[in-house]
Amino acid sequence: MSPQLLISMDSWLELGNLVNGAFAPLTGFMTAAEYASVMADMHLPGGQPWTIPITLDVPEAQLTQIRSATQVDLCYEDCGIVGRLQVADVYQTAGEPDLKKAFGTVDRAHPGVAREAARSAWRVGGPVTLLQPVPLPYGRHHYAPFQTRAIIAERGWRKITGIQT
Repeated sequence: MSPQLLISMDSWLELGNLVNGAFAPLTGFMTAAEYASVMADMHLPGGQPWTIPITLDVPEAQLTQIRSATQVDLCYEDCGIVGRLQVADVYQTAGEPDLKKAFGTVDRAHPGVAREAARSAWRVGGPVTLLQPVPLPYGRHHYAPFQTRAIIAERGWRKITGIQT
């Protein structure tokens, strides 16, 4: 039986984005090598630009259990198992030095810094599978990348602008 890891809604949303291609070329939560590469020069090991780590934290109390597993069941509150991760590695982040590299500040007033600082420094990386779709906050206006590309082609648009908030 695989160990279970309770994940946040943010992690479930990231899991969904990893599977639907929004975070391509990533196919799972970042491994130690991917994380180190992004922290060193804002690129994935293959050379693709990437500025923000996509990682899954592990509470210290579960480190031994997760380290010895080949697969982890990802659970969210009362929803049961929402996904699975094939464990590639478990690693520790550097805390404030990494916050400074990723966000340009260590000021806890920055929402990204506050979120990351509240997480465990331990991470698990590896490919993922989504078992339950994420309840989407934008309903009919939420599209996977392949759906967005189809809409753009169907409408004949040659120029588009994307905004991330």
